[in-house]
Amino acid sequence: AVVSSALAAALVVGLVAERSAEGAGAVSPAPSPQPSAVSSSTLAGAPTSTRVGYSPYEQSTIRDALKKTGLAAEVAPEGKIVESIEVVRLEVIEDRDPLPQFLNAFHATSKDFVIRRESLLRPGERYLQVVADETERNLRTIFQVSLVLVVPVKGSDDDHVRVLMITKDVWSLRLSWDLAATSGGVEKFTLVPQEVNVAGLHHTARTQFVYQPESLTFGAGYKVPRFGYSWVGATTDGGIIVNRRSGELEGGVAKVSAGQPLYSTRTPWSWGASLGGSTGFVRRYSNAQVYPDPRTGVPFEYRSSSASGSISLVRSFGWKYKLDVSFGVSFSHARYEVPERAGFDPAKVSEFGRRNLPIGETRYGPFLQLRTYTTNFVTLTNFQTLGLQEDVRLGHDVYVAPVTVLPGSTRALTGWSAGAQYTWALRDGLVRVFSEAFGEVQLQGGDGEQRVTDASLSGGLHVVTPRLPIGRLLFSATASNRYRNYLNSQVFLGGDGRLRGYPTNFFGGKDYVVANFEYRSR
Repeated sequence: AVVSSALAAALVVGLVAERSAEGAGAVSPAPSPQPSAVSSSTLAGAPTSTRVGYSPYEQSTIRDALKKTGLAAEVAPEGKIVESIEVVRLEVIEDRDPLPQFLNAFHATSKDFVIRRESLLRPGERYLQVVADETERNLRTIFQVSLVLVVPVKGSDDDHVRVLMITKDVWSLRLSWDLAATSGGVEKFTLVPQEVNVAGLHHTARTQFVYQPESLTFGAGYKVPRFGYSWVGATTDGGIIVNRRSGELEGGVAKVSAGQPLYSTRTPWSWGASLGGSTGFVRRYSNAQVYPDPRTGVPFEYRSSSASGSISLVRSFGWKYKLDVSFGVSFSHARYEVPERAGFDPAKVSEFGRRNLPIGETRYGPFLQLRTYTTNFVTLTNFQTLGLQEDVRLGHDVYVAPVTVLPGSTRALTGWSAGAQYTWALRDGLVRVFSEAFGEVQLQGGDGEQRVTDASLSGGLHVVTPRLPIGRLLFSATASNRYRNYLNSQVFLGGDGRLRGYPTNFFGGKDYVVANFEYRSR
């Protein structure tokens, strides 16, 4: 009932806010979502934004949009006054596509104001290419659009410029699915019927069905990315889990969250809040069968119950070189137990639990994280997709977060979490190195004894060559050593993703070294 009420509330509030915003946008321009025009002194600290070039598909799109609007490209827009924002929204099926266009009637197209509100350039401000590029990047993170181009066009005189935003929708009514089939049968089948652009407002309404050999999951969710012209969004999800053999209810999940992100590189504040919980069974499948523990013969299955919540604030400083200070409070609770096992030796069941179950505990306390990174980007094509612009952040990205768990939790802890990466552009390729460290120190009782209970160190390398006459080469490697493991955390490899060709979840352990090499044709 709580989940249903939350779904209904999010739907009603979201639709009312969006309808109101749409009506208001027809009368007057939307309020500016960012600070006023950047001064020349501030511009001196602007990040760099490099574009390798447009694909032939994108060049054709720009030509068609200019012809349709009767506008002409502006080759020197920097510093000119923005006169207006123009929007061209392309349907999923266009004249150049081989499918009949009447099919567009069966999906929703993004509203004009929904695209327009994403612009970080506002009428009356000066045109900055770095801000136009950031607008593109923001739009490209939106699932409901694929092609995104922000093009400066000539204004009414030499001192003014217009901004042309070109987007192409994706098909909004979707039947997403995923199938994992092995020699032992179907191991997992996921079906997600969803409308990802309710009424053209970029809301997502979805249901979910998950089949596994021992369970069936039924779920639903609703997401409002932005209420009207605000940057506040909310998401709610819920579901139940039914045992496939007995038909009995064996678990469920519910979660609700809301927040406002750092929607631009000059946004000073963001916030977030979330609350959720779940209960059910964790099963390790291999070849569509519950994996029997090789030492005890006990099926790899245990019950898991968890709950968590947090409230956080982020204060962001700088523009090209960023410093984000995140702080807030959080709590978490986790419990794991082995179900009763008729026909198995109790000693072996106990050994299975000791070797395989994570350690459950309750934690609460404040948190703090310091993160510094650059907002320099390079925009590439034919990197992970074909014919579309893609954005890669360059330079350093470093964070450090002290760990503090207050007395009254299962254990009083102090510790640290830290990570660093650096990315270089290789023309239209990249090199990225990264590392991460984590550690927790348990504070004991009156004797003052302290000991490191959980700690890990990981790192890796990711290389993508520039486009060569034969295509691209890609190398990726990661290694992790969990040298203290009180919580008994494990990683499984095999099947899809890493180590293709092996049975699913065939290898398990606390440490791993993985690498892969790929050749991608043109």
